[in-house]
Amino acid sequence: MFGYWMPFVRCKTPSCSRGKPTFLPYPNPPEVSSNRPLWPTDAWQPFLICRHCELGYEYTKQDVEWRSSPIADLSPELSVLDIEVRCVQNNCEFPVKLYLSADSATTKRDRDRKIESGCRKATCRAGHGVLLPLDIRKVGIASEIK
Repeated sequence: MFGYWMPFVRCKTPSCSRGKPTFLPYPNPPEVSSNRPLWPTDAWQPFLICRHCELGYEYTKQDVEWRSSPIADLSPELSVLDIEVRCVQNNCEFPVKLYLSADSATTKRDRDRKIESGCRKATCRAGHGVLLPLDIRKVGIASEIK
């Protein structure tokens, strides 16, 4: 067998067939001739928004599956955005951390719409919800989902 181990999750929206699978960024994936990585940790709980149905869910270690891929990275047309938005609690020090599966055709306007529609159940580390309208603090390309 040739290729590299690539992690993915399946969108949790039952009617979303296009979000199954959603590949996750993983630095330096091993070749499939090696054992799959022991990733993620038990504490891993990112909030990921599906680019297809635009709904977001918290994922856990049990949600991650592995599949072989001929390339050692996400396809150039796909990425996962690492996003921080402000939480609803005015004096809270923790941002709400989100990840959005995106493709190269995603405009800023599309991105912001998907974040707003998908973030409703997200919380910061202190348990506070997202401030609406959105106050986006950071957007970048995720090299790994932490």
